[in-house]
Amino acid sequence: MKTFYNLLIFIFSMGALAQGSLIKQDDKALPHSPFDQKRVMFLGDSITRAGIYFRYIDYYLQKSFPDDKIDIIGLGLGSETTTGKSEAQHPWPRPNVHERLDRALELVKPDIVSICYGMNDGLYHPLSQERFTDYQKGVLSLIEKIKASGAEVIIMTPPPFDPQSLSSRKTLKPGGADDYSFKTPYENYNDVLAKYGQWIMTLKIPGVTTIDIHTPIQKHVDEMRTKDSKYTISGDGIHPNALGHQLMARSFLKSLNLLNESKSLAEAEEARRTDRLCALINKRTGQRSTAWLQYVGYTRGTETVKTDSISEAEREAKALQLEIDKLKKETLSHK
Repeated sequence: MKTFYNLLIFIFSMGALAQGSLIKQDDKALPHSPFDQKRVMFLGDSITRAGIYFRYIDYYLQKSFPDDKIDIIGLGLGSETTTGKSEAQHPWPRPNVHERLDRALELVKPDIVSICYGMNDGLYHPLSQERFTDYQKGVLSLIEKIKASGAEVIIMTPPPFDPQSLSSRKTLKPGGADDYSFKTPYENYNDVLAKYGQWIMTLKIPGVTTIDIHTPIQKHVDEMRTKDSKYTISGDGIHPNALGHQLMARSFLKSLNLLNESKSLAEAEEARRTDRLCALINKRTGQRSTAWLQYVGYTRGTETVKTDSISEAEREAKALQLEIDKLKKETLSHK
């Protein structure tokens, strides 16, 4: 394995030579998405474990490209980092994605891996060069291992931390405090995540697509607060609500020139909530992701989980997809 610094030299020597091959060069309508016939694995922390954003991506792609075979598996794990480092007040050592990465790549065999880390990696402290370097090493090692498996990489910036959310305002600590944690975060922690995201967007590596979700989500929140100073998309400042996840999905799809949505955020969310197709896709993708997470296996605190088979979950997923495909055909026939 290359050293961290050799890998950095390689990355920046590429300059603007190549961006991820998933990014289309124009906005022309295509009969298929770049995800057709490909298995896409989503890795991340508790935000990805919640899974709303990739279930929305699944839903949108299946509606927009009804003939595509969309194969999405979410393997988010709560509390996870790219480094395995933990703040002192965390109740147990945070899990490290590298502990399960090789198993995930071997068992899932993805064609594309989307990764979204950073919220936990700064440990809710002020910016530290040591923690920042640890994050860079963890991310670059992830990319290297995924690419070595033959898969393409999509890497998203961390979403924003919201210091104005109701619960986070009560526990914020200023700079110079003795310690910080997810329960008592640094008041300007969003600046740390912005820095992490800016670094992500400098990566120019063949087969790697970078997507900025931090900037558009923050822009949305800032704009909404000109009308309502208490507006938030995160009750605890860390975990996005359903609207926040939809913003993540929209940023993801828009970056790939796949978003053609005329509805407002609220209108799209209401349509999603009342669409039977969405309910079926949520059920299929949610159940399947949980089953794969357990099949790959993980350790989180004192809990170790590993199941022996994925066969039954895949049979159930296949049956649900038949229902989904039938409903898509019925919907198209009425247009």
